[in-house]
Amino acid sequence: MKKALNQIDNIAQDNFIDTVKRKVKEDIDKAGIIENKAKDVAKNSIDKAIQKQIEKINSEKDSTKEEKYESINKLNARVMKAKMTIDNATTAKAVENAKNDGIKNIELIKAETKIKKLLKKAVEDKDETIKMDAFKNANKEKQDAYLKAIEEGQKILDEPMATKKDVEDANKSIEIAKKSLDGKAMGQDKGKDKDKDKAKDKDNGKIKDKSKDNGNSKDKAKDNGSTKDKDKAKEQNRTNDSNKSKGSKVSNTQKKSKSKLPKTSYSNGIVAYGISILASAFGAFSIRKKKKED
Repeated sequence: MKKALNQIDNIAQDNFIDTVKRKVKEDIDKAGIIENKAKDVAKNSIDKAIQKQIEKINSEKDSTKEEKYESINKLNARVMKAKMTIDNATTAKAVENAKNDGIKNIELIKAETKIKKLLKKAVEDKDETIKMDAFKNANKEKQDAYLKAIEEGQKILDEPMATKKDVEDANKSIEIAKKSLDGKAMGQDKGKDKDKDKAKDKDNGKIKDKSKDNGNSKDKAKDNGSTKDKDKAKEQNRTNDSNKSKGSKVSNTQKKSKSKLPKTSYSNGIVAYGISILASAFGAFSIRKKKKED
């Protein structure tokens, strides 16, 4: 009897232990299911947060396509880190904290807007540019080219998925079109014309001065020439006077020498001259006679 009671007690005790074990196991399994479900919920919240942030980044007009891709890559890295923290959490509180921190870090990632800033400024400068004389007094073709470049630039700014190259090309087009605006301020041309007229007058004045100088030089040359001619004339007159005086002296000397010759010598000379003439005539007559005979 006693043995039977002991067996009953042992069976009851074993049943109790088994019941307790089963109960504990059920509680543990139940807790595990709850924990896993909490982690799944937390991860799902992270996925929703990143999807929402990606939509914001892609809709950002002030960023380029490349800047958006870079921001989304940063988002993906933070999502992976948040989910890993949730998986490693051992309590419901830790799971909740991991989820909240992950969402906060995801929302901090925004699209970069550096590349479009220069283009945005160039487009916004339009209002000031069209008030300038360079634009107002430029020809219509150049005005239209500038306005067209501004219009295309605005389209790039409004395009959320514009690339970096699109932005740089649009900015360069505006810059070139703006530099080509060559309108001048009113009165600027007149001022330049006046300066040109002054320069011409100055040059003409220099030419006149040179002409005067040349005239003075010519007059001086004439005066010098006249003086030289006068000096030459004086010198020539002196020479002529000298020659005349010499000639008169020679002729006087000849006359004196002739007058000094004896009369007989003079007569003899005349006779000799007459004889020579007769001899020449006789010789010529003889030659003609001989030719006739032949």
